[in-house]
Amino acid sequence: MALSGQRLHWPTDVLISHPRIFDSYTIIGRPGVRLPYVRQFGLHYQIHPQKTVLIFMPGVKWRYPNHLVAGKIEKYFRKLADLAQEFAMQDEIPASAENKSDTLQKTSE
Repeated sequence: MALSGQRLHWPTDVLISHPRIFDSYTIIGRPGVRLPYVRQFGLHYQIHPQKTVLIFMPGVKWRYPNHLVAGKIEKYFRKLADLAQEFAMQDEIPASAENKSDTLQKTSE
């Protein structure tokens, strides 16, 4: 890709985008598109009140089925949600986190 004689530098592993949400659009991205400028994949995502939509755009050499990648991402989204809920139920910072910040302050003095 060239622009005014200069090569554009794109992310080389994963490209992530968050397209604007329009109620009249039911799909984001173009099925079957492969991205020649990423090693792994591109990912469009939209977070709606009741769902999160993921659209994968694989790199040219990408060979993993989308449903396997989506399953892994869902697994880690659920872990993040559980962690957020756990912290929301606590009234204060865990003691171990307080100790770590104290240690960092003492060692930097």
